[in-house]
Amino acid sequence: MKLIEYDALARSQPVRDALSAFTTLAGMPVALVPPKAQADNRCAAPRLTPLCELITHNKKGKAACQTFVSGLQGNLRRNSSSCVMQCFAGLTALAVPVIVNGKAVAALVSGGLLQREPGRENFDSCLRRLHEAGVAIDAACARRAWCRTPVASLSRLQAARHLSGALAKHLGEIAGHCLLARRDDDPPCVVCAKALVVKHFGDMPVTRTAAREARVTEPYFCRMFKAATEVTFSEYVARYHVGRASELLHDPNLRITEVAFASGFQSIPHFNHTFKRYTGLSPNGYRASLRQ
Repeated sequence: MKLIEYDALARSQPVRDALSAFTTLAGMPVALVPPKAQADNRCAAPRLTPLCELITHNKKGKAACQTFVSGLQGNLRRNSSSCVMQCFAGLTALAVPVIVNGKAVAALVSGGLLQREPGRENFDSCLRRLHEAGVAIDAACARRAWCRTPVASLSRLQAARHLSGALAKHLGEIAGHCLLARRDDDPPCVVCAKALVVKHFGDMPVTRTAAREARVTEPYFCRMFKAATEVTFSEYVARYHVGRASELLHDPNLRITEVAFASGFQSIPHFNHTFKRYTGLSPNGYRASLRQ
């Protein structure tokens, strides 16, 4: 499965800056993870809580953490909304989906939190849980890390949930722009093609036209465009017009047919099929989700 939107976010320095700022202001770390479990567990995060750092340095601890995050990802896919879960060590995690055009492309996960002040009783419980999971960890080091674990009361957790939702919405907007934006290292033919798409927003130029406009052969253009953007030119064009349609659907006064033709689609069936392919929702379903 291609994770184009997620990869674009994970590579973005502004996104990393936003995650770091959230961690500093909220006093709890936040990570950007893919929408589904991945073997390499790709994750963009500024840092972890001290206890989580200790746990993930242990092979079994890291595996248990990955299993827990996979559970969070599955929960988000089933419910499409934020969720709070407790990990195998008894720590609390908050997860919020990042939505682009009605589709979850990533998740924000704030984890390694306590819901009450660290004390002897809850530390002993945590240590017992770790031993049961086969995680060998020095008790003295674990206690010091435990005492530095952020505490998230119910009210603080609700506030973090609200702020995470706002950040996730912002990242969803960034993801759409990252994929379509011009990059400084784009080859000239790619720059020309992207400008062509924007200039002719009322129709959908084909690969042959873009190659001719860039004055290169079609095979060369296809190779260069795919290498620079990770998608074909046709897919780029479709994503651009679906993004434009998504913006127009926010206007309740526009009918679906008006949105389709204003977005460059020449037929309603083509519009419906393409829109659902990239968002997971029909145009009507997407508009309904905006009302919710």
